[in-house]
Amino acid sequence: HLLALGHRNIVFLASDPGLRNIAERTQGYRSVLQESGFGDLARVIVSGDKAIDGERAMRAVLAESNRPSAVFTSTHILAMGALRAIWSAGLHIPQSISLLTFDESVWMTALRPFLSVIYQPVEEIAQAIWSTMTERLAGRTSPPVHLDLQCSLIERESTGKCSAVED
Repeated sequence: HLLALGHRNIVFLASDPGLRNIAERTQGYRSVLQESGFGDLARVIVSGDKAIDGERAMRAVLAESNRPSAVFTSTHILAMGALRAIWSAGLHIPQSISLLTFDESVWMTALRPFLSVIYQPVEEIAQAIWSTMTERLAGRTSPPVHLDLQCSLIERESTGKCSAVED
């Protein structure tokens, strides 16, 4: 999505890379940039898992001379911190910098700009967990469950065309 909008300098803020979902999200970011011919521009910043960690990491990124045109966060909690840092720097989303995150949350549409997100099918995940749990509670053993579920983009106001791209 960000590449289609003309962004190339896209920073990825990752929380705990030891968590499988975060490692997969980070690898997905790297893979998409690599496949698009921009692998050398990949920048992953490991920031911790709290909003304050995202804010500190984003402040450091914004202080660099090569400020990114977009930031992609591995969790909505980091997005909250990144948002605070961007606002504190006097920047405007998406005019100055685009922001995209994983995980839908009610606050994504509570503040302007509404945040664009990579939505995970939470209901399907919950159903799979419930089914596995009830089977095991009933005494039936089952092998570990591995599901590959399709995520989707919910495009809102926080992502826009890269200002460096010609009309």
